[in-house]
Amino acid sequence: MKSKIFLLIPLLWAGAAIAQDSIGTEKPAKKNLPVKNAFESNWIMNNQSMVVPFANTLEFDINHRFGTVEKGDDMLGMYEPANIRLGVTYTPMKNLQIGGGITKESMMNDLNLKWNILQQTRSGSFPVFITYYGNVVVNGTRNGVNWSIKGVDGKDSIVNEKFPNDASRFSYFNQLIIGRKFCDWLSVQAAVSYAHYNLIDTTNGNPHDRKNDNLAISIAGRVKTTATMSVLFAYDMPLNPATGVKPNLALGVEWSTGSHAFQIFLSPYTSIINQQDMFYNTNDFTKKQVAICFNISRLWNF
Repeated sequence: MKSKIFLLIPLLWAGAAIAQDSIGTEKPAKKNLPVKNAFESNWIMNNQSMVVPFANTLEFDINHRFGTVEKGDDMLGMYEPANIRLGVTYTPMKNLQIGGGITKESMMNDLNLKWNILQQTRSGSFPVFITYYGNVVVNGTRNGVNWSIKGVDGKDSIVNEKFPNDASRFSYFNQLIIGRKFCDWLSVQAAVSYAHYNLIDTTNGNPHDRKNDNLAISIAGRVKTTATMSVLFAYDMPLNPATGVKPNLALGVEWSTGSHAFQIFLSPYTSIINQQDMFYNTNDFTKKQVAICFNISRLWNF
């Protein structure tokens, strides 16, 4: 009996050593997992956040923009014509999201993609998120846009008619986002954007200084105040805008329950589609030309 007990002792010792070894290798692995809850939603008001939901997540979005508040006699813009977008996104695999939507303004139909190229890790082995976001948008309005053509005298003249061809309806937006969750209550991201229109609308501003391509930079962030509430901020600046195009300064609050996110905020950007705001926004926040806006997101995980 004693000999059997003595034989069991080294076996138990070896088993304990193996268990300690496996535990020791698991802890660093957990630390190298991506940082969780850098943002509570796909959206930071007018911008996409750097996060992609878990694989097999379906999201339904309602983006709503009232009219601007500066008049004072239209219930803070709520009686003005409003803009709204309905969108759906799905995450078919880890770090990749695809989606689409339709916006009331010019009946714009968009297809979009977001990809987490790299993610910030809990161990700090990689310090930031790097995310790509892009879309392609088709202007679905029956009417055309104002656009300029060269006359026989070599000067630009503006015509208003239907789009000259189907390709004229298309625009594109590309954005590279770099961000970091600094602590439990603070996440900040910066982005550089490139957008292109196949045909420029010359309705607003000086038609002669509008270009088909534009660059922009932005910064956005979240300050978490309670377990379910956060304060949001954002600033967007076109780098080569046409005359009269204004930047964006937005401030808002967000409530999140995990499967729902609700944001209400003030912003001069009312087009919802990124490139449309970037190319054509003429609302000036310094003149109180801001709108009451909200986003509602509902997520399902399968």
